[in-house]
Amino acid sequence: MMKRFALGQNTVDVDRNAIQRKKETFRISTKEMEVLDYLANNGRVVSRTELLENVWADVVVNSEVVTLTISRLRSVLGDDSRRPQIIETIPKKGYRLMVTPEVTATTAKPHRSVLRSGWFWVGTLTCLLLVMIALFSIVRTEYGKLESERGADVVVEEATK
Repeated sequence: MMKRFALGQNTVDVDRNAIQRKKETFRISTKEMEVLDYLANNGRVVSRTELLENVWADVVVNSEVVTLTISRLRSVLGDDSRRPQIIETIPKKGYRLMVTPEVTATTAKPHRSVLRSGWFWVGTLTCLLLVMIALFSIVRTEYGKLESERGADVVVEEATK
């Protein structure tokens, strides 16, 4: 099953039930996406019966639902049933895609800039805090040693007097 593919000038995102045409994104129903995905993955004429058995196996519907679904898909894809460019009706046989689906990038979300990521700043501030604590500990330890040495000198001086 393709997760994201191009059909002509349309980009189909199966996971999001979305079709992008030019700069506009259209949401479609799960069943509409299943029909489009089924056609895309089969690369041949698919009968109404086959679509009903594979897409609507879990519910009882009449064959008109296939016609309505194909009509809606054509509308969203910018296709015309009289002069089809994407979904062709083969009389008495079924439907087929006229364009070969081209697999595109996965549906991963666009990466945010590392500097804009909240985790980057949390990590940076945590490291800075740890460095400051380490420096404070070192300085305090060294200062303590100096004080104890100075205190020892004073004690020795007083003892020698």
